[in-house]
Amino acid sequence: MHEFSICEQIVQHVLKCLQQIPSARLISVKVVIGCFRQVHPEYLIDAYNILTKGTKAEGSVLHVEISFAHAKCKQCGWQGKLNSITYTCTECGAQQLEFNGGMECYIESLEISEDSNNYEKQNVAS
Repeated sequence: MHEFSICEQIVQHVLKCLQQIPSARLISVKVVIGCFRQVHPEYLIDAYNILTKGTKAEGSVLHVEISFAHAKCKQCGWQGKLNSITYTCTECGAQQLEFNGGMECYIESLEISEDSNNYEKQNVAS
């Protein structure tokens, strides 16, 4: 279950960001994960809930967005999205694909509040 080790890094980064705003309360975290990482969102969310217990991030919600890879066939020129690991062109069957994306893993945003009446969204690059 590699989701746990991925989530450990996410939580460490989130907690480091929260240290910069001592009065902040974390509402949610949005992460983007490439489809080739083969991450199960529900396992990542379970790991997040375990790893944030007893921290400043406890009670916040993790939102997981799976991003698709794009590929281009060097033989026939086909271009398109891939949502699973495939090494053959969907048009001609050639095994000459050039990939773009699919291995992303980053925190897209943190939603924080400095008090219960003031919600603020903050983008964080990891």
